[in-house]
Amino acid sequence: MTTTLRQATPADSDLLLSVIDQASEGVLPQLWAEFAPEGVAPEEVGRGLVLEEAGPFSHRSAVVIEHDGA
Repeated sequence: MTTTLRQATPADSDLLLSVIDQASEGVLPQLWAEFAPEGVAPEEVGRGLVLEEAGPFSHRSAVVIEHDGA
């Protein structure tokens, strides 16, 4: 079994959104819903934050653990 750490990338946005949701016990997605423009899903607000190059939710602030490439 090979375990590696790597810098998160934009391709990890779904994974990071799931972790943020779990870690905040659903609070952050509720806040995103309040800030979302009409017709925009809360997770799209969160995804925008994850895809930013800087900021507290940026993918650049995260590290991903991979086990055997997954």
